[in-house]
This record gives sequence, C-alpha cells and structure tokens, in this order.
Amino acid sequence: MLSSTLRKRLDHLGIGVAVLCAIHCALLPVIITMLPMFGLRFLAHPLLEMGIILLSLIIALASLSRSWRRHRSWLPGGLVIAGFTLILTGHFGVPEATEWLFLTAGSTLVAVAHLVNWRCSRKCTHIK
Repeated sequence: MLSSTLRKRLDHLGIGVAVLCAIHCALLPVIITMLPMFGLRFLAHPLLEMGIILLSLIIALASLSRSWRRHRSWLPGGLVIAGFTLILTGHFGVPEATEWLFLTAGSTLVAVAHLVNWRCSRKCTHIK
C-alpha cells in the first residue's frame, strides 16, 4: 500500500498536470497563430495533446484507485469520469470552434477530482 506522502504527491501531480492541460486547452486557440513565430508549433501537435491526456489519465487512475481504498468515496472517481468524458467529447464530438470549451472544462474537472480525492484522504482517519 502506498504511503500517505506518496498518495498526496500523486494528487498534487495530478492537479498540476490537469491544470496545465486546462491552460493549454484554454490558451491554445488564442495563441495558435503566433506559435510558428516563436518556434512553438509543437504545442499544437495532436500527439502532445494525446500524451498529456494519457499521462493525466494514468496519474488519475493510480491516485484515485489507491486512495479509494482509504476513504471509499465515489465522488473523485465520478468527477474524473465526467472530466474525461468532456475531454473526449471535445476531441471527437463537437465542432472545432467549441472544442476548447469542452477540453478546458474537462481538465478543470480532473483537477477538482484530485483536490476532492486529496481532501477525502486527509479527512479519513480510520485507515492509514
């Protein structure tokens, strides 16, 4: 079983990755025309986006599955499912003009899920 320090670090890492993803999704449509001028065209590459999403999913699964054994709250998992549903809908189910809105909302929900998970773990005192 993971130590409480490692569980906390996984949630903090998950929050960081999800927030970076949300920032990436929110700002990219605004600055995409300027990326080539700064040599940052790679930030708009679909493989980078899929890599960030996959990393966020792996961290969420690792953190939430281990923490659930401790606090038994389904809320963080529900928020993660809702967040990744919005992210996938944004990538594959909406017009490109509204994609950023779904991706940003989904990433924000994933970050909130990690925060809720961390708080649930912190409040739980019956299992260490």
